[in-house]
Amino acid sequence: MESTHVKIHSCENGYWHGYRLCEFNVYGVPCCMHICHDRRYPEVWTLPVMFGARLVLHPAACRVMGTSIDGFEAWAGETTATSHAYYVFVNAGGHSCIVGPRNPGNILAVSDECRRDNPSFPLAGAPVECLLSARLPIAEAYGYWPVRSFRASEEIAASYLQLYRQMGGNHEPV
Repeated sequence: MESTHVKIHSCENGYWHGYRLCEFNVYGVPCCMHICHDRRYPEVWTLPVMFGARLVLHPAACRVMGTSIDGFEAWAGETTATSHAYYVFVNAGGHSCIVGPRNPGNILAVSDECRRDNPSFPLAGAPVECLLSARLPIAEAYGYWPVRSFRASEEIAASYLQLYRQMGGNHEPV
């Protein structure tokens, strides 16, 4: 499948997948943006959450594997298992979702082709343009797994802090 949709490849100069952290605040909410295939790099996924990010934004233009609604829901439901932060995956190839930090029942919104009431059910339909929305009570996202690693010892915390700063992190530790 080819896609001619616009996708974000960098938020600003100096950011590219797997090498730098892309963090910012929106109305006081610490956020991070995954660029391209950042999910493949564990430190890019965990470090921003470890240091306070509670919303992960991930625009993409990729092919999604699997076509069943059950398969999509299984994938989406696991996306926040190691972060305990909100995850917004917006994909030009379809299969977009907003996922909360709790499990089970953490899938808050899905794109129209992945809804159980789409005409292709139990398969996902062809990607369609749509709008996803959900209320995100940010206080419920508390970075459970990464913060636990950070708090393991002073030496581990210092190592994580050094890695975080070297990768461009700009939030203060939680």
